[in-house]
Amino acid sequence: MSELLDPFITVENVVFRRERRLIYDGISAHVPRGKITAIVGPSGAGKTTLLRLIGGQLIPGSGDIKVDGLVVNQLKRKQLFELRKRMGVLFQSGALFGELSVFDNVAFPLRVHTELDDDLIRLVVLMKLEAVGLRGAFDLMPYELSGGMQRRVALARAIALDPEMIMYDEPFVGQDPIGLGVLLALVKRLNQALDLTSIVVSHDLKETLSIADHVIMMANRVVAFEGTPQAMRGSEDRLVQQFLNGSPDGPVSFHYSAPPLLEVV
Repeated sequence: MSELLDPFITVENVVFRRERRLIYDGISAHVPRGKITAIVGPSGAGKTTLLRLIGGQLIPGSGDIKVDGLVVNQLKRKQLFELRKRMGVLFQSGALFGELSVFDNVAFPLRVHTELDDDLIRLVVLMKLEAVGLRGAFDLMPYELSGGMQRRVALARAIALDPEMIMYDEPFVGQDPIGLGVLLALVKRLNQALDLTSIVVSHDLKETLSIADHVIMMANRVVAFEGTPQAMRGSEDRLVQQFLNGSPDGPVSFHYSAPPLLEVV
């Protein structure tokens, strides 16, 4: 695939453990520059963990995470801080500051990371809110907004610093059909308009694949599939088909790994 000749993110032979539990057993994957990449897979497969490795919150036991040529797990604190300025993150909860207005939530990263005067900050904030359709809600408090509107304010805050990439962690959870449609359209539109590299972690498989250019499927401690949504749908791999069809029986076990019952009773 030609877009993988210049990936924005490269995961190389990463092994990661949480205490004694092995999460990744030497995974490798690529995130194409300027595209929307969906990270999918069963619960507990390590999808959100991969976002944290990319952001440098976690360090792999071995292997490397490269973002635009920089090895994240080898960066010093100041270098990592500078890299994070190039990343936007939309958390599952939205993570808005409840005591701040919509305007002040979006203005927060601009006040912390820039030296813009108040007039310029106001202009940028209103532009970002306009992009997500909420300029008219600038003076409201988060508790006055619906869940979908809160998610859109969080998205405006995530793009406040004009990042090169955005990581979305379960952005569609709990959305009604209209809110879901709005968020899907926003992710696609913003990615194209701002020339972003976007990563979407989601269990909403049908909706996520409808906007994705590239898919990474995590399962059983490995990358089970990497490619286009079309290639994924056409895959004959049993694990991929089990996930696509929601089958209870298949390579992904229903039972969490445990010793035989008679050994523990």
